[in-house]
Amino acid sequence: GRCNLNFTICVERYRNSDMDMDDLYAIADAHDKLFCGNKLWLDFNGEPLVDPFFFERVKYLREKGAIIRISTNGLLLTEENCMKLVQSGISYLVISVSTLDPVLYQTIRGVNALDIVLKNVQRLKDCVDKEKSPMQLQAVVIDTGTTDTNSLNANVKGETSPSLLKTASPSISQNNSLPLELAPKGSEI
Repeated sequence: GRCNLNFTICVERYRNSDMDMDDLYAIADAHDKLFCGNKLWLDFNGEPLVDPFFFERVKYLREKGAIIRISTNGLLLTEENCMKLVQSGISYLVISVSTLDPVLYQTIRGVNALDIVLKNVQRLKDCVDKEKSPMQLQAVVIDTGTTDTNSLNANVKGETSPSLLKTASPSISQNNSLPLELAPKGSEI
């Protein structure tokens, strides 16, 4: 798929386009029993929110009964996109933050946008809470050898770093290798 970043550790991209909608319809219609009740990740080697038909794809696949999951780099989590994501019925959304170190973030992602991503993550979390959405959120960092889960948690709670998340149900978990338990309602990560 297409992406809005030049992420240094992503696998090489062989495609730079989106699936034709007629192809999606044909696949979904021919295999609707396969989609019904099953989890479907709608991204691979790219940023799903750059696809101009993304929300149309989600709607169609949700109508087929698919349980939709996506992963995003967080840069396109505008107020409008956050609301569309929450209203779309997506069940699980992963935000790949990479690191809380701005210099390392720029090295990894090729853009100086950590502050933007952190604000966007909070925007999405606020939208999920406001709309009382059942969407599960997860913020993920890469194990770079410089950040472990304990220091990540300390940095997020610290006064010098922006407050990434104040959890409530549904919660946001964060990890650097394996998923952590979702924080209980009202706790802070």
